[in-house]
Amino acid sequence: MNLINKYLIILACMLLDFNSIAQVYETNPSYNSSNNWVIGDSIGLEFKHDSILFTLSRKNNIDEGTSVLSDKNGNLLYYSNGYSLFNSVDFEVISELLGSSSSTQGSLILNNGDSTFNVFVTDFCNYPSPKLSLTSFNLSGSIINIDRLNRLLLTDGTEKISGIMMKNSITPLSITHNKGDYFYSFFMNKSNDIICPTISKISSSAMLRNSYGQGMIKLSPSGKFVAMAATYFSGFFEIYPFDSETGIVGESVVSLQNIRPYGIEFSPNEKFLYVTLVSGDLLQVNIETGTYINIGFTKNDAFTGMQRGPDNKIYIARVLEPFLDVIEFPDSAGMACGFVQKAVTLPANVNYGLPNFNASYFYTPSIDFAYTEDCCEHSYAFEGRDTLQATSWKWLFKDVRNETIEVRQGKNVTYTFPQADSLENKYEVSHIAITATRSDTVTKTLTIRPKWKKDELGKDTFYCQGKQANISLIAPPNMHCVHWNGEEPNLDDNLGPIVDYDHFHTDTLRVDTAGTYIVKLTNKTFCQAWDTITISEIPNPNKPNIQRKGQEIES
Repeated sequence: MNLINKYLIILACMLLDFNSIAQVYETNPSYNSSNNWVIGDSIGLEFKHDSILFTLSRKNNIDEGTSVLSDKNGNLLYYSNGYSLFNSVDFEVISELLGSSSSTQGSLILNNGDSTFNVFVTDFCNYPSPKLSLTSFNLSGSIINIDRLNRLLLTDGTEKISGIMMKNSITPLSITHNKGDYFYSFFMNKSNDIICPTISKISSSAMLRNSYGQGMIKLSPSGKFVAMAATYFSGFFEIYPFDSETGIVGESVVSLQNIRPYGIEFSPNEKFLYVTLVSGDLLQVNIETGTYINIGFTKNDAFTGMQRGPDNKIYIARVLEPFLDVIEFPDSAGMACGFVQKAVTLPANVNYGLPNFNASYFYTPSIDFAYTEDCCEHSYAFEGRDTLQATSWKWLFKDVRNETIEVRQGKNVTYTFPQADSLENKYEVSHIAITATRSDTVTKTLTIRPKWKKDELGKDTFYCQGKQANISLIAPPNMHCVHWNGEEPNLDDNLGPIVDYDHFHTDTLRVDTAGTYIVKLTNKTFCQAWDTITISEIPNPNKPNIQRKGQEIES
């Protein structure tokens, strides 16, 4: 083989490898964001080239609640123990967070774009009222600008918080459970303002009281399921269907009682859920059948966290020991899953918890698409993503009757949906990637709401001086939430007193004084709009003094 041919072969291999990496990155832009872990007694782990590198330079001694974020290239950005946020050189960049490293999932870091970040923290259930709070910041070069610090989201929270990307593959979503029977799903808009949550009440056994608040909550990587463990007293865990477009949680499809679970994790194929019990038993639960088997033993009388790694193995903390247990092949049923005790030796002891990540970091489908909505029109921008190295692409738009109403060509397209009726219309959008030898398809159902109207509250109006104003301001129906400035003093501060969620669903506001009233509307696709109406008090017109003078009448 001559030298030129040899170089051509090497170059072709390099290009093939580069394209492979780029395509994986395309369908999962955050593929490398879980590469770094910070756990236990100041241990740093880096997953790199099928191996794990260790460091003991971290300042953070973590009991349970930890979260870590790396950039798209796998470089460490931030980590938190619930009390503070540290950067990649272990410098404390934000202090006085209201979380706790003794909370099961004491922190969760979600990025909303390349330079905007949100840190959700939970304190622990020994407090009378565990709280969920949010700190948001953005980067200007290397300077951190804090947008909000310890914004209270929930006063009756638990030690549970999990995150994922919404169905549009762009917007971050977080979910928690209160000390009752409600799930709360929180969303961040393009401006990184938090939107009033979707609240799901579950009629099954998901009633959390006191120490039931301990134990993990996990969204599956595709957003199809959410699972929750409640540890103390009799203890239970459940699996529920989840809608990543709306944040709605459905009734449980799997429920196991009296087992005291703590750690939970989904297999990559989402056919199994793995559960660690305080007794030390490790369960593999078949999500389709609801049955389970015991596949091993971790450590007796211990709270053992679980977390899937970038290598698709599931890691289990061995409390107060310098080891991690590992499930090598979590997609395999039964003992074939390959549970290994003390598979990873650490340079120091691990405690209860492993890092909390956005579950979407672990979802890399062969084909996907992202989309953004123009909230004033029904225009959507669609971005195709695939790992096929496709050469052509097609889009199909179907209505509720499954009839194709439009076909578009190209990897990225825009499409304006027909006007929705008074409630909503549903459309199926299919994206097809095509190569010379194969094709692949992904389909998502989108819900189109009515367009915003001008003067949602009507025209400005008035009442006469000396009269009692009794005017009803009526917001449009079927909104996700409605904010009135009369009931919400801090309307301009994103969301105001957001712990009072009952006020966010009042369609009508009765007013009895003059002033300018503002409403902030959020529809069920989480588009937001504002409208104002001015109510004025005007003087009564003077009554004419009319009298007769001869044959004439004058005033």
